[in-house]
Amino acid sequence: MLTIYMSLSTKQGNRRVRWYLVEAAQKAAMHDPKLRPCFERM
Repeated sequence: MLTIYMSLSTKQGNRRVRWYLVEAAQKAAMHDPKLRPCFERM
C-alpha cells in the first residue's frame, strides 16, 4: 500500500537537503511506473 503525504513546500530547513530530496524523487519517478503518477500530481 502506498501512502502519500502532501504538504506545502516551505523555505524552512536546509536548502541542500530539500534539493537532494527533490532530485531523488525525480529519479525514482523516472524509473518506477507506480511512482510516476504520484510525482506528476505534485
